[in-house]
Amino acid sequence: MIGFITTPEIVVTLNQGLLAAFAARGIAPYLTIAALPMPDGNAFVPLSDEDLTMPCYGSDRLGDYPETQAMIATLGGLTARVEMTSDQFTPPATP
Repeated sequence: MIGFITTPEIVVTLNQGLLAAFAARGIAPYLTIAALPMPDGNAFVPLSDEDLTMPCYGSDRLGDYPETQAMIATLGGLTARVEMTSDQFTPPATP
């Protein structure tokens, strides 16, 4: 999978921005950033080309929104994405 490596704090900030964008448009939030924890304490935010072309609201695609472009810029731009495999993530805690 392809995406960005960032800090958990940046993920929180990005999600706050998404929630504000939904509120500004008067629509209920239907999307947040789901980050996967990494052993070094960072987080991986998956974002593929397919994600960017996903229909979101009406005929708009995720990549069409200025907030998406700002989020990508905050994460270093599309060229900053890296390929990851499932063994590079922190396994979930088991009861």
